[in-house]
Amino acid sequence: MDQKFKILAVCAGSAFLAGPLIWLMLEGPDAVKALAVAVIIALLAAAGIFAIATFLRAKDKKVRIALYTAVVLTALFAIFCLTIINLAPKMMFYPKFSEESYTELSGITTSPAPEWLETQSGIRGWRIPAKNVPSGTKRPVILFWGGNGMESSSFLAKHLLKEEAIYGNVTAKCDFVFFDYPTYGKSEGDLTASGIKKMALDAFDHVSSMKDTGSVICMGYSIGTGLASYAASERADQASGLILLAPYENSYDLYNNEINIFHGPLKLLVTYNFDSGSYAKKVTCPVTIFASPEDEVIPYISSRRLFADFTSSSVNFVSADGLKHNDFMDNTNVWTQVGDIAGGIAK
Repeated sequence: MDQKFKILAVCAGSAFLAGPLIWLMLEGPDAVKALAVAVIIALLAAAGIFAIATFLRAKDKKVRIALYTAVVLTALFAIFCLTIINLAPKMMFYPKFSEESYTELSGITTSPAPEWLETQSGIRGWRIPAKNVPSGTKRPVILFWGGNGMESSSFLAKHLLKEEAIYGNVTAKCDFVFFDYPTYGKSEGDLTASGIKKMALDAFDHVSSMKDTGSVICMGYSIGTGLASYAASERADQASGLILLAPYENSYDLYNNEINIFHGPLKLLVTYNFDSGSYAKKVTCPVTIFASPEDEVIPYISSRRLFADFTSSSVNFVSADGLKHNDFMDNTNVWTQVGDIAGGIAK
């Protein structure tokens, strides 16, 4: 086939594919976007190889092979990087909504009944009033940020309100507030690092502005510990306490616990970085950390490093030996201690 015709055919084929691929890259679901980007990069790599083959035919064979190899490796590395950037959020967050649990909570009328909350930015969730504090009076509030698979309606309806033996000490004297992350439950907003941080501050400001709110104690579990620490640092003059279950020093530790490669320049691939270690330096309220050496998701060493980052005058580390990561959320001993701690610092 004539060389000019080959070049023309390649150009025409690339132009034909470019339109749909660019549209998918901009408008498709995240997984499809990543695939579209990968295909585009592969086509660019193929074009690079074709150009090298065309213009360097007269060059030494070893030189050509080295250039081909460099182009292919570069393309593969670019595909890997873009795949991590695009698919990591899907691995870290699992938006869900339980219509059944939402309906169940909405139907409770006996006092103290759950209260549906909504911020001006469209963040939504529930407030469970304290059982042993009269309504209409100022009550301490535990403001909770959950794990990546937790949704407020489901957790409150199926666990907090039904398993008195586990959670009764928490809700005796403190209100419990759980707002959903953006796209979870009925919450609106962007499920991005900046969107989640904005949600954390919106949730804190909304709760602290309510007329019957006394003190606000920030509490987080798993990935939510980064948001609880962030809120407590940005609202250091208002937060009365910080309680962390299975916390991490930064998101690099979470990524590296899955694939231990995110060091040096590869840290740039971690687009959801909640740097709890940096937030810790601005926290002034009492802090309690619960962590377990047997936690298979959050490295125990990461929790210990975070403990060392806090400069607050009152920081306590509780080693919950024997607990796996998911055990924190239904362990009676942990939640009894949480209730005691919250009750001790509440006002």
